[in-house]
Parts: sequence; structure tokens; C-alpha cells
Amino acid sequence: MAVPLPNPFWGAGSDPPVSQAPLYYREIAERFSAYGFRAVARALGLLHAADKLWQDTRGRI
Repeated sequence: MAVPLPNPFWGAGSDPPVSQAPLYYREIAERFSAYGFRAVARALGLLHAADKLWQDTRGRI
């Protein structure tokens, strides 16, 4: 069963799915929850393996 994609157009005052500030893993998973946890975990794993992610000293991505 296909998961419907979230609307790419956010209303005024809502946060886009990716911000300029680092986020904790849980916060990222919540922002992309429409895709399901497995898909988000896999995407973050692929980005990590490709050295496209960084972490700050507090563990935020």
C-alpha cells in the first residue's frame, strides 16, 4: 500500500520539513512521519553512509 505524500505547500506559520537549525533524530522522524519510520530511518542511514549528514556536539543532525 502506497503512503500518500505530504502536501509540499505549507501554510503560513508552519515549519517546512527541513530547517536550517540542527534537529534531534526524533524531531526529524516526526517531521517526516507521513513517510513512515522505516523510510525515514533508511533515508537518514543512506545520507549518513554518503557523508551528507553532520552532528553537533549535542548529537543533533
